[in-house]
Amino acid sequence: MDENVDVVMVEPEGGVNLGLICRLADNFDVDNIILVNPNFMDEDYDLAEVFASRAAHRLEKIVVVDSLEKAVENSDVVIATTGIRSLSYPFRGSIDVWELGTVLRNASPSRISVVFGRESIGLTKDELGLADVLVTIPTSKRYPSMNVATAAAIVLHHIYTYRVQGERSGEGLREGNEYRLIRRYVHDLAERVLDRPNIASTISQVVVKCLYRGVDRKEDLKLILTLFRRLHTLLTR
Repeated sequence: MDENVDVVMVEPEGGVNLGLICRLADNFDVDNIILVNPNFMDEDYDLAEVFASRAAHRLEKIVVVDSLEKAVENSDVVIATTGIRSLSYPFRGSIDVWELGTVLRNASPSRISVVFGRESIGLTKDELGLADVLVTIPTSKRYPSMNVATAAAIVLHHIYTYRVQGERSGEGLREGNEYRLIRRYVHDLAERVLDRPNIASTISQVVVKCLYRGVDRKEDLKLILTLFRRLHTLLTR
């Protein structure tokens, strides 16, 4: 498998889920577990070791950072999970988890970050804004929220399936930088035209999400990139 996959836990609370995610990391060939400002005491790590079982070796390799920005700075695609689907705010426009394979095939990233929020309140609006793709796992309306480790198992399984299928088909990777450039150009253009930075961020995220889901040829993506680059050049002269 050519892709690197990082699991990022934002301010995790308690050792049980950390231990279970260590096991999942071994189940699904995750490369790194990154913790952002963990709220752990020594006994939490002891508990994590128990629940990690034969994957307890993962605890020795955990990376700790002080911000989500640092955790995802080297990723080509940042996937964040959210239990809230809202039509009122475009930045919350999520995809269902089974659509992940299509998104990743189109994006062909070399490094993927999968971000899981706090057990208590999930991810903030600003943290969700760092994601390229928001993923929702459909659940019953009677009890829609899921345990972090349970959600991680479902999401990581879908990513693993994509990676295995890509390996079997000999699917090649794209250059991977086109989406980032398009997002930057769209953000700058929207900021200049609308003069509202918060809306510009939302629009750039929505455009890239649409491209992830609908553009499956590299040549088409390069044409779109060329268009936005030339528009950007005209407006910034």
